[in-house]
Amino acid sequence: MRHKTNNHALIAYTSPASEVSEQYRIIQTNLFYTTVDHPVKTILVTSTADGEGKTTLLCNLGISYAEIGKRVLLVDANFRRPMLHRIMGGKNVQGLAQGLMNPALLLQAVVDTSIPNLKLLPSGMETANPSKLLSAGLEQALKELSKHFDLVLVDSPSLASVSDSQVAAACCDGVVLVVRYGRIKQASVHKTVEKLKLVKARILGTVISFRPRHEQR
Repeated sequence: MRHKTNNHALIAYTSPASEVSEQYRIIQTNLFYTTVDHPVKTILVTSTADGEGKTTLLCNLGISYAEIGKRVLLVDANFRRPMLHRIMGGKNVQGLAQGLMNPALLLQAVVDTSIPNLKLLPSGMETANPSKLLSAGLEQALKELSKHFDLVLVDSPSLASVSDSQVAAACCDGVVLVVRYGRIKQASVHKTVEKLKLVKARILGTVISFRPRHEQR
């Protein structure tokens, strides 16, 4: 996959010296030390509602790991609204869906990106019942992918409307929750955390997105 990428969403790659890129590297460093005693290979990045910045965080977090030499795979488990192929500048023909239905196709669906050490597994074909498909094969698929990559970052729908993210959270080693500053009520965040706890997900941390610069000090 050597197509034009979304420069705005991949600022850690397009503007590595920027202040925003440094913030992503800080998150990456914090995650490393959070998991140093209990290493993780698969991380779900999710949110309470749409539009909180989870997919942008996932991409730039992946870039931050890739730039220190880690072999990183971005997995689009959002069958309802796949975005990773658009951000990375590629097509969504074969992907995770085909790999879940036929494990022999899983690694074949992984594609290169224009960023060194960073690869992508698009969502693939549409499916009528995403939660059922994920429940049937995601855990085993992630185990297989973990054999070939240092880190697998999984994108999924928000937790507010569907159960897909709960299924994915149960299959991953850890979860990063993205909360948009000033938009999501505290009660909604608590409900999201409870949903994750119900599936015994390991919450690695919460990232506050879109926080005004003057309030970050």
